[in-house]
Amino acid sequence: MAVAALVLGIIGLLLSWLPFIGLGLCVLALVFGVLSRKRARAAGVPAPGIGTAGMVLGIIGTCGSVLVLLAAVASPLLLGSKLGSAKCRTSYAEAMTIQQAVAMYRADHVDCPKSLDELFNQKFLVKPPLDPWGTPYFYKCPGESNPESADVWSAGADRKEGTADDVKGWVGAQVQCP
Repeated sequence: MAVAALVLGIIGLLLSWLPFIGLGLCVLALVFGVLSRKRARAAGVPAPGIGTAGMVLGIIGTCGSVLVLLAAVASPLLLGSKLGSAKCRTSYAEAMTIQQAVAMYRADHVDCPKSLDELFNQKFLVKPPLDPWGTPYFYKCPGESNPESADVWSAGADRKEGTADDVKGWVGAQVQCP
């Protein structure tokens, strides 16, 4: 039983980053370690070392698994707002890139492109114009804020144009993306 505690403790400790598997193995190691220590004491063995080692590894692995579980639960709560801000900043940067592509297109063709897809088809953009939320960008050419180019904006996270979370290429990212 002491050897089982030690082996389970080692494997559980190594797999403690997989919370449910590691936690289960570590708890078993802890139980087997306690039982083997009780048997050793009952038999009059002065130093039940292997059982104690398994029990200690079980405790350490259990603590590691609990920490991994806590991190898995807390990460989305702590990083959720950062992800939204990153998508907003990406959307702003892409809107600026599209505005520059429109300006280059107009330098070659004088008129505005009929659609943003035309910029992609004629290689003024390297990828189809979709915002980080998978929605096509909106644009007006010539723009009211950028008459030499275009006004480009994203509908934002709610994917609805004209709401407070729209990301506008003519308003600074630091203002729109907290």
